[in-house]
Amino acid sequence: MRTKEEKQLMQLRYLIKEFYPHANDIYLDEVEERIYFTDLYDGYEMQARIDREQEEVTFQYQQGEDWYLADTASFEEVNEVNEVPIF
Repeated sequence: MRTKEEKQLMQLRYLIKEFYPHANDIYLDEVEERIYFTDLYDGYEMQARIDREQEEVTFQYQQGEDWYLADTASFEEVNEVNEVPIF
């Protein structure tokens, strides 16, 4: 049986293309609680993670070994995109 947090992460995986339409190679890392993907529009390796303290999903892109903030989406925004509340 999956926890609430695991279910949220799995549901978020299916919404990545709503935020990044050119997302490809989407990979769910349940241990790190992150979703990794490639944005084919600009070629960046990306990650999405749930920030429960700030109640948002952060999207980051990788340059070299470092990760940089690309965008955020509040839990409310994610719920609106999904049409059924995740958070």
